[in-house]
Amino acid sequence: MQEQQPQFIDYLDILVKWRKFLIKVWFVVCFLAAGYSLMMPKTFTASATMFPPSQDDG
Repeated sequence: MQEQQPQFIDYLDILVKWRKFLIKVWFVVCFLAAGYSLMMPKTFTASATMFPPSQDDG
């Protein structure tokens, strides 16, 4: 007897069955990422180099 390959609808059915759990996990991860980014100290670093304009005889 040959086993049947999973179809796209089978994967879709699994996602539908687990949708509440997946949505909750997504919100928890977003909340934790937002909290972490807000608690990090603000650090800014910049550097610049300026050159005087060249004096071409053109």
